[in-house]
Amino acid sequence: MSSFSPADRDNNQSPDYKDVTGDIKETMPVSPDNAAVQNNFGDTGKKTKRTKLWLFLAIAVLLIVALTILGILVFKKTVSSPENTVDQDTLDQGISKSWDKEATNLAAGTGEITSTYAMSLSDKQIALIMLNQNQAGKVQYLSTKDGKAKGAIKDLPACNNDLVRPYLVKDSKIICAKTDQVTENKNDKYRFTHQIYKDENVIIGAAPSADQASIIVAYSPKTNKPLWMEKLPDNPSVYADKHGVYTNATSPEEGGVLNKTNFYIPSDNPSKSPIADSDIPQVEKPDAIKDIDFENLYFPNGNFGYVPSEKCAKSYWQDDQGAPQFQKMPDGPENCWLELRDGLSIERTQGMEQGTTDPLVDISNNSAPQDDKGFTPDPNHGRFSYADVNQDGYLDALIYDNVGMGWQKVLCIFDPEDSGHPYCAHIVGGAAPYNLDYSGNGKISLYQPPEGKTEVEMTIGTQDGKPIVTDYQKLSAAW
Repeated sequence: MSSFSPADRDNNQSPDYKDVTGDIKETMPVSPDNAAVQNNFGDTGKKTKRTKLWLFLAIAVLLIVALTILGILVFKKTVSSPENTVDQDTLDQGISKSWDKEATNLAAGTGEITSTYAMSLSDKQIALIMLNQNQAGKVQYLSTKDGKAKGAIKDLPACNNDLVRPYLVKDSKIICAKTDQVTENKNDKYRFTHQIYKDENVIIGAAPSADQASIIVAYSPKTNKPLWMEKLPDNPSVYADKHGVYTNATSPEEGGVLNKTNFYIPSDNPSKSPIADSDIPQVEKPDAIKDIDFENLYFPNGNFGYVPSEKCAKSYWQDDQGAPQFQKMPDGPENCWLELRDGLSIERTQGMEQGTTDPLVDISNNSAPQDDKGFTPDPNHGRFSYADVNQDGYLDALIYDNVGMGWQKVLCIFDPEDSGHPYCAHIVGGAAPYNLDYSGNGKISLYQPPEGKTEVEMTIGTQDGKPIVTDYQKLSAAW
């Protein structure tokens, strides 16, 4: 198994080395042949003085040896492996930020990165692992002192272990993991989704997921009672070991990926009063969007030509560039939304045959799954597929509507603060079929099957809590 360590690991000079050994000074006794120490009391006195002098020398030598051994032991203790740098029994007492604010680093030339996580490499370095769609990794070394990048980004060979966290650290080296360090929580007494750390004194979990965490919670494995909770900004990925908790949030940036890393260490001032279950916010499960009954709610009105323009202005669903605009699903009928019953809109239009009518929208379960890349088809519903497009830890729904000669694909973004009312937008539609390719980091490409050239690219971001389309690019004259 291949392993890796940072280039500067050969620096063996500890900052504490001088403090441990530098104040030790040797004391040389005065020579017994010096006339200044000779007396006039004959040979007996000389022998007595000589004996005392040699005894003094022996004691001095023994003292120097003892101090040297003590210094070596203290030195080894100070610069030993990470296992001895932090008391592993302290994580149950709470955590505190190691840095005043997150460390910000731009990983240049890593635009293909889809997920990240950080972990301890040594007492001086943190390893920031960056993964692409194929789970092949890169590593950026960070300082444990301030989180600043150290050295260039290095490639890691693929582990081919199909794990969410394919790499781990052992003996200060990055190796391929045999089992995932993040596991799904199956204990109903714990209010988190993924377990990220466990020892005999504490269990630490993340919600809604370890890749997009809004909170981390610690429980006692002996009593199942909560010990402490930490709310996390930016919904970062989280990792934990006996040294602390590591977080990293990413966002696309010109020239690469912007990483915002935090390091939480065992708290020096633990909370005096343990938290209660009621103190832990109720967090929606990552696939909560599957519980929304889209077939009996409201659907975007603007089916690319089927709905009269006076019913809903085009600008409601598209900006001046033609980029989709997300709108909040209402509680009741509105001009820009259609009411559904069992997947069919109650609003109808003239059918293909004389005397018949057809629904303006049909998302009922009567078709095979669509071939959209990066989305996971719903095995129980052919018109639905899912992906976490805005990277908040919750799945979002891509919904396929097909009526007569027209069709559309609508993306609905889950809102964990208002679980019954997602944000929805028209992504594409018309007479000619288009498929979507979601490549991560909010990036969606549109192309005509089979495997046609990409004609539109867009990125789904967030502004003031609302999903928006950024970097909208038309790559074909047809648009």
